[in-house]
Amino acid sequence: MSDVQAIADRIEIEALRGEFADAVMMRDDDRVASLFTQDGAVRIPDINAEAVSREQARVGVERLHAASLRNGRWRGNRGARARDRIARCR
Repeated sequence: MSDVQAIADRIEIEALRGEFADAVMMRDDDRVASLFTQDGAVRIPDINAEAVSREQARVGVERLHAASLRNGRWRGNRGARARDRIARCR
């Protein structure tokens, strides 16, 4: 693999991380799922959670959002406010 390809791969991975974080903050469960391959997997050992398909990833994120609402941990849609501020600056 060339150095240029390695740099391009790292940029794509970083963009994917940003897209994932934004989708989670925006509570867009379908968008989160779309970032996974059909056989992709995500594991969160701290809470003993695992999703081994795109559909399981979507359902898992829905459950995490529902649990955060029940526990009073969700403090509004900060992601939307940040996105709106960025849009106004453009």
